[in-house]
Amino acid sequence: MKKILILLLMLGISPTLTAQKTDVVVIGNVHRPMPNYNADTLFNILVKIKPDIILHEMDSTFFTENFDFISPSNENEQNASIKYRTVNPAVMIRPFEFEGRTQYRLDTGIKQSENPTMQLLDSLYAAGSFKKEDMATIAEYKRLTEQLNAFGFKYGKDFNNKTTDSISKLRQYYQHYKIRGVINGNKAFSGKFVTTATNKTISFAEGYNRFCDFWDMRNKAMAKNILAIVRSNPGKKIVVLTGYFHRYYLLELLHKAQDESKFDIHEFYDYK
Repeated sequence: MKKILILLLMLGISPTLTAQKTDVVVIGNVHRPMPNYNADTLFNILVKIKPDIILHEMDSTFFTENFDFISPSNENEQNASIKYRTVNPAVMIRPFEFEGRTQYRLDTGIKQSENPTMQLLDSLYAAGSFKKEDMATIAEYKRLTEQLNAFGFKYGKDFNNKTTDSISKLRQYYQHYKIRGVINGNKAFSGKFVTTATNKTISFAEGYNRFCDFWDMRNKAMAKNILAIVRSNPGKKIVVLTGYFHRYYLLELLHKAQDESKFDIHEFYDYK
């Protein structure tokens, strides 16, 4: 070990630079101010972590060429980051969202069909129009949704932990697989239509299938973008700000790449 240190010094390489440690903190958020969680809450968390880079669940269209936010927002993440930059002007703020997300949703009809499809599901469920097993599936989906939404009224640690992540994963499984099966098995959803931004007609059922496929596509793209920034910034402390429904998915993908890309994952409450 002593010989290695001497060799590094002879080559003009600092031993501390050979073991650069990259830390990644994924913080699940509620986007809008809540009684127990708002921009000031998140700002105080950032002050404790002292990140070098803050990544936002936005694509490049929300930023100027210098990575300033283009428009004011009342979202917690944006306002906390702006406030943090006043005390740490050197912090890098970057997007990690699926690029062109909004336009993609319009072009594929996801945006146009999402609300009408769920409204139809709710009305048929209220009328008891589904078969027994489908009624049970929808009831469980609604229960999980209410349970997950309720965490947003609590404190940050309440929706940033393994228990909430597991509930989120199960709820999203119901939304994108179980409910998808209900919709695909009911003719009411294949008989109603919307028009995409590319002037194509698709059924509610097709729109929902595209919505479900996009969940996986989007999360994988976000994780890929995060990893690209992690790999190009060794030794930095990187905070990822995402909606807490996404947290479990991003963490699973990041953990798989952890050894290869040489970074550690922490919770925000590890920092005191």
